[in-house]
Amino acid sequence: MTAPSRPGGSELVRRLVVPLAAMTIAFGAGWSLGAGRQDSTDWQVATVTVDGDGATAAVGGDTLGIGSSVPLWIGSDGATHTAGWPACLDSLDGSSGSFAVVVDEVTIDKEQVAAVVALDCRASD
Repeated sequence: MTAPSRPGGSELVRRLVVPLAAMTIAFGAGWSLGAGRQDSTDWQVATVTVDGDGATAAVGGDTLGIGSSVPLWIGSDGATHTAGWPACLDSLDGSSGSFAVVVDEVTIDKEQVAAVVALDCRASD
């Protein structure tokens, strides 16, 4: 019985380096393609009017209702909050102010509607 032969130097390079190089190239290509497809957050300036328990945001020719909670809002101090009523809107009762908002399509009762999904309390004007 003969002992198994060990691959020589060039054989070892071919077995290890070539697959590693191919994986690195594939990873790099996937990374660059994926980076080009990332969604960007589209902040828009909206005139927000608060009246009683509700608010509306006039943005891009549309007027959108703002419910009792905004999924993400940034306080006037720059702190990020997940959900709830933006504190800066309390002082607007009966008046309007300019704020940066993000509008996105959401599904409500199996229907796609535009909604304010983020609001930045640091006034835009």
